[in-house]
Amino acid sequence: MNFKLLSAALLALPLLVASNISYGQTNQDQLTKPNKEMEVIEVNPNNFITRTRLKKQLIKKQNEFIALYNSLAADPDFRVFCRKVAKIGSHFKKRRCTPVFYDKKEILAVQKALTGSWLMPSSKALLFSVRKERAASLQDMYQKMIVNPKLKKIVEEFKELNEDLIDTL
Repeated sequence: MNFKLLSAALLALPLLVASNISYGQTNQDQLTKPNKEMEVIEVNPNNFITRTRLKKQLIKKQNEFIALYNSLAADPDFRVFCRKVAKIGSHFKKRRCTPVFYDKKEILAVQKALTGSWLMPSSKALLFSVRKERAASLQDMYQKMIVNPKLKKIVEEFKELNEDLIDTL
């Protein structure tokens, strides 16, 4: 007989005796009477909130905000568009949302760099060059949020989803 099996059986024997359970026999009353203290938990996989599901909800809220803001924007250059962009030397695309004025400045910088009349500026340099337009567009966005409660509600929902996403880390 195997020594490990025998030692495990000897260790389990006092536990079986102490708990008043005999091997091979069950109490029929325990099987038929429901335990009043038992809590029933129903598991529905559609109710689970995963990081992926939260990210999708965040993108959906962001798209709602951008669509509503673009319809209300005072200046056409303040409108925001999102696209997937890969960094140079990478195949991994990330979602990038930028206003039209930033895209125009970036296109102009690339054209100048390609003609050799100017060095390609970094993204920080581009942000610095559009700081006045950025401040004006943020001010316009803030004014639209004050006037339009729907925009404000979307921002609050986005904030809650973002906090939930951070809590899952």
